[in-house]
Amino acid sequence: MSKKIPEHAKKVFSWIIFDAYQREQKLFDWSYTTFEALKRRNWVIIIPITSTWKIIVIQDEQPNRDLKITVPTWSVDDNEKEIETADRELLEETWYKAKEIEFLWKEESIWQKIDFEIHYFLWLNCEKIAQQKLEWWERIKTFKMWLEEFKEVLENPKFDKYVKNFIEKHNILNKINEIIKKN
Repeated sequence: MSKKIPEHAKKVFSWIIFDAYQREQKLFDWSYTTFEALKRRNWVIIIPITSTWKIIVIQDEQPNRDLKITVPTWSVDDNEKEIETADRELLEETWYKAKEIEFLWKEESIWQKIDFEIHYFLWLNCEKIAQQKLEWWERIKTFKMWLEEFKEVLENPKFDKYVKNFIEKHNILNKINEIIKKN
């Protein structure tokens, strides 16, 4: 199954995003106890860049949380691969499609009892091909900005802290700058 959920664990409940698992575990004193873990859908994070080398950023507002600034993100649907979700979400949220895709990183959940992965993509040479297709609960505005402007937006307290941490941890701004210089 996964590193965090062993094969002998039993699924005891399913929700839309999470599945709950339980397993019996022998302890050091030879007694047994029940351990639990959650499996959730994997997640994609897309950093889209237009053919004019502007980074596409979204302002995302939903009924259950405050407005945030980020890049397109979404959980992977059951019938999709991560790259298919990323492609669909980029189109739905921004109405852009990429001509080139670069896989950046796959990261496992840092939480011991929650099993999922986050897949990060850099989408290059994005072109507008359609009108925005938002879900009924979404209010999304799209902005294009140069790399220097993007660096400033990262410091905005409304910018998604998980995306910002990834960008800083993996020197993604330097990677984007290198790609721009090559072209």
